[in-house]
Amino acid sequence: MELKDINIQDTLMVECKILNNSKLSKGIGKIIPNDRTYIFKGVELSISDTAKKRDLDFYLSRGIAHLAEVETMYKNTIILRCCFFANEIIVLNEDTHIYINPDKIKNKKAKKDDKNLNQYFEELAKKCHLIYSYKDNKETYFILQANPDIFIPDDEINEELKQIQDENNLEITSENDDKATKKNAKLKSKIRSEMENENKQKIAFSVYGTNIRIDVEKWKTGIGFSATRFVTRKNKKQEPNYILIKGCLKFSNEKTAISDFTKKKLEEIKKQSGSYLDAWDKYANERGENLLKNARNFGTFKIENIEIVSETKDSYKLFLKEFDKQKLINHMTIDITDEEPLFLRKEDLSWSEYLNEKLIEDKDKNKILKDISKEKQDEIKKTKNCKIQTSDGNSITIECKYNLLKLKIKNLLIHFSTFGEEVQLKRQKIAREAINQGRSGIPYLSMLLEEKGQIFQYQKIENKRFKISTKTFDKIFKNPPTDTQRDAIKMALQTPDIALIQGPPGTGKTTVINAIVEELNNRYDKKNNTTGAILLSSYQHAAVENIIERVRINSLPTPKFGKKIDGEEYRGHIEKWTNELINTVRKQNPELKFSAYDLELKSAYAKYKVVPSPANKIRFLDKLLQEISLSNDLRKKIDKAREESLELSYSTDQLLLQKIRALRTNEVSFADDGKERCKDLLYDLENEENKKVLEKYAYSSELPSNNDLQALRGLKQELLHQVLPKPMYLKFEVDKNIQDLYALAQKEIKMNKSKQDKTLLTQYEYLEHLESNPMGLNTAINDCSFAISATAQQAEGGDLKKFKNPFFIDDKTLELFDTVIIDEAARATPPDLLIPMAKARKKILLVGDHRQLPHLIDEELEEKVIESEKRSSKSDDSNIKEYYNLSMFEHMFKRLKELEKSDGIRRTITLDAQYRTHPLLGKFASDNFYAKNNEAFKSPRPAEDFFHNLDQIENKACIWLDVSKNYGLESRSGTSWIRNAEIIKIVDYLEKWKKSEQGKNLSYGIITFYKAQSDKIKKEIKNRKIAEKNIKVGTVDAFQGMEFDIVFLSAVRCNKKKHYGFLTMENRLNVAVTRQKKALVFVGDSEFLTSEDARLESNIPAIGNFYDLCKENGVIL
Repeated sequence: MELKDINIQDTLMVECKILNNSKLSKGIGKIIPNDRTYIFKGVELSISDTAKKRDLDFYLSRGIAHLAEVETMYKNTIILRCCFFANEIIVLNEDTHIYINPDKIKNKKAKKDDKNLNQYFEELAKKCHLIYSYKDNKETYFILQANPDIFIPDDEINEELKQIQDENNLEITSENDDKATKKNAKLKSKIRSEMENENKQKIAFSVYGTNIRIDVEKWKTGIGFSATRFVTRKNKKQEPNYILIKGCLKFSNEKTAISDFTKKKLEEIKKQSGSYLDAWDKYANERGENLLKNARNFGTFKIENIEIVSETKDSYKLFLKEFDKQKLINHMTIDITDEEPLFLRKEDLSWSEYLNEKLIEDKDKNKILKDISKEKQDEIKKTKNCKIQTSDGNSITIECKYNLLKLKIKNLLIHFSTFGEEVQLKRQKIAREAINQGRSGIPYLSMLLEEKGQIFQYQKIENKRFKISTKTFDKIFKNPPTDTQRDAIKMALQTPDIALIQGPPGTGKTTVINAIVEELNNRYDKKNNTTGAILLSSYQHAAVENIIERVRINSLPTPKFGKKIDGEEYRGHIEKWTNELINTVRKQNPELKFSAYDLELKSAYAKYKVVPSPANKIRFLDKLLQEISLSNDLRKKIDKAREESLELSYSTDQLLLQKIRALRTNEVSFADDGKERCKDLLYDLENEENKKVLEKYAYSSELPSNNDLQALRGLKQELLHQVLPKPMYLKFEVDKNIQDLYALAQKEIKMNKSKQDKTLLTQYEYLEHLESNPMGLNTAINDCSFAISATAQQAEGGDLKKFKNPFFIDDKTLELFDTVIIDEAARATPPDLLIPMAKARKKILLVGDHRQLPHLIDEELEEKVIESEKRSSKSDDSNIKEYYNLSMFEHMFKRLKELEKSDGIRRTITLDAQYRTHPLLGKFASDNFYAKNNEAFKSPRPAEDFFHNLDQIENKACIWLDVSKNYGLESRSGTSWIRNAEIIKIVDYLEKWKKSEQGKNLSYGIITFYKAQSDKIKKEIKNRKIAEKNIKVGTVDAFQGMEFDIVFLSAVRCNKKKHYGFLTMENRLNVAVTRQKKALVFVGDSEFLTSEDARLESNIPAIGNFYDLCKENGVIL
């Protein structure tokens, strides 16, 4: 850097003579008065201009810091630039650290890798340093400005303006609109003023360099400073408040610095005592050790022979050299391989050691996989995690997607499959290490998570102008959002790191999530890549699917990555969206069916060009002859070409092939003539199973949905595979005569086409892509989606990693999202929840309710960890049991409230109005499960909204179906419980209401706490042949997030020992009594369930309260 790069107010340009023919070196120096002359870098100078000499003496006499440099030099005359600073020189003995977030750097090359980034920092330091060098003396200086004029770039102003316009649903006006332009100018001025005031409070100083100014604030994490803005505009205005510092600037990566700081603080926390996350690390480690123990105990079994089980697809019988029925258990999973696995080759490895070695081994194997055949890759992948279906004295029957008959029996063996659980634990380890080492998207995330973690102090920014944009308001909310919903959205958008929304049942958690994603999209800088900016996640597939059914950003469905084991990818919502779009296009353009021929002709010619076989040539010519506008002369030429082609064509049953291809396999086309096309083919089939499938569709009384047509799609593919001839390995070339005929035909067709026809053809092509190119459509949706989704585990899955980074190699590199939103967060275990949390670059939003179902934990493993801790002399963590009972959601609920006390930033909120259920039932849930924790909520909808008109219950919302112990007590069923008397009563009322005019279209949920009871209710419904549409039966664990018009809750427990079982679990009971919209029917023995003992606080007082409610405001049957 040079002094002329900075426009310092007190600058003198002084002409000087070099005395004694001395030589003057380049660079900066200080001026030292010497009687009537001056010394500069060891050279004596004289000044002839008296006025300039007087000015120079004046500034030098003040004792303030100064530097000078030679501006120009001619022989023995120089022009010296003398700069005087605001006060004395400040000497710093240590480097001044300025941390820079790479996201603020516009130079793309610099951000390419660590090497380039470090090089960029070194170059930046050179730009900002002034070097004084004389003889052996070398000094480094830099210049800062204490209270700089705030410069806000226009793009930041425009972005803020756009946000306001989005919030208020204002259209961006054209420049010609004078009134609107003035209004925008006024608004911009106001925005600039507000942003300048905000920056004045925040910026500590600015550092100057060659063509750059760096605005700096105190680093919030530790000692040092951080860069907030880079200004490359040259400051033309002379300013006085520059300060000269003797010392060095050190620029470095803020994320790396935060990581180092975080690691250091985390180690301090761990030394003090055990922590919440440390406890879960121990649990994960114990889970790994247990996995290895089970795998090693199982050992290996050699395979002697393999047979396919003809009755069942993908089933094979493995004959084993030795057999152990104690080990070979039905439903367990095994791997088939020809080499001994690592955990048996090295039995002394601990879980941690094993996982590290396994990661290296897998990396080496993945490199080899790239160089082997697709067949071998399939073999390696598909022979893992095979489920044992049955076993006998010397063989097991397994399910496997690979043709095991292709395998060489020699050296083939089976071993316990660690694959599924190993993948889960590996993903947890990658996320945990990233958080521990400060490599997560938010580098200081571990400090936010740990109860003793210290985070830096944010400047509290309150956007008083905030309001939900009209666009979001109109799209998302059927009713005006409550004040709390508005506050939740505002909090989520303004949080500097984590926000938590607790949503009691029916309070609109999903609606709030939807609105937040919409608002994030509205505010996003569209100059940046918007694809996959948001990750929507949850603990299981059903919960993720529930969110994405509702979230459509920019009118597109939200893609989901990852699938259930052996399941298909979830595309139901995309198929629904596609069908809606197809129906809209068809409805708006009924004449589209007439333009189908044009597209079919184009498609036939394209197929012929790709594969110019005789068969494709004939198909194309046949299609061409269907065009009625062709001249007779051209028809004759086409006929002749067709006859010549027939001689070369191989034989196939064209009529049968036509009939198979004519099968309609989507909802819209099937509605047109689907049944007729099925009937056309029916009598040509010989296979009875195929006939049954076709008859089902040919004579169906109802139109099938896209999901219902899955079997027909499968049959069509199977028949095509059978009928299409095997390929002839001949090399065909495109016939020039055919090309000429097509060109002539196109010319004649175009002469007869109107502009309207061409528009229809374009629309038909669009429609055809929607109907026939699901893979292409899926790719297009993925590429354009602002939000994507995955389960917590699949957030680290291969599909999502490849989508975010198609060239990813290193498993440890996290693919980051601007914002991560996790629904049902209270149900995920901390190790799983940390996987998506680690991927958030700016914000994490946790949504859930810790008063409902908790996370699941293996109690046996929990006890092992606790026992191990008790035996360990180095640890005395009395909190560990409490930690395992505490969900991450509840832990963060408490932790974020503590943080609010220290920095004043609100990060938690509880939604306080439910709209799902009858106000009477809403108040019951609030009073019994939430009010005691200061989380009460309102039920603003009127009771009339929930009338059902069902017989015997007179529009009442709370019903007790009393099943006295005289009808029979509970009974054991394996490890579960059943009560037959309750089953009969429930199914009696269900059957009655389901068949009634008032109840036939209602939805019914039947909830119990015991699987055996659930299974028996299902069986009874089936036995009575009750239509199962709109009925769901199951245990309470499967019902969170669901809602039904009418809910039956089967208590099951009825005994003489006063044992209440799962009914005492308040969070489960809460879920069970909050699934209904119109009415809750509690089924059980009132005498047993509402006794004095039952009403004790430690037992089931809420059930007694519900019985009282039924007596006062409901019905007892």
